Amino acid sequence: MKMNKMGITTLQVKLMIITISLLLPLLSIFVPNYELIADDHYVLGLPFRFLNYYGESLPMHRYELFTWYVFTRHVLFNVPLYALNFLLVYVIVTAIIKIIFKKRKRDT
Repeated sequence: MKMNKMGITTLQVKLMIITISLLLPLLSIFVPNYELIADDHYVLGLPFRFLNYYGESLPMHRYELFTWYVFTRHVLFNVPLYALNFLLVYVIVTAIIKIIFKKRKRDT
């Protein structure tokens, strides 16, 4: 982990944290933890449900949610909830890195 002498994370580390924070909520769609709202309405995503699927049943494979046909006709992507997921993951990952850095600094 690259930090300068004052313990401030470098741009490379910040970009890595941002990338992780953007991808982790999207990868949570593949966790088989969805909620059935109505007969033909499912919500997906962790910790906040940011992806709504309208259809009789979920596609056999979750990656099919991102095909052009399904995404434009059956999926509603809730951007504010996705941004909230991103912010939550960003804060948690940043806090974990700072705690690890402080612990390592104290041990040496």
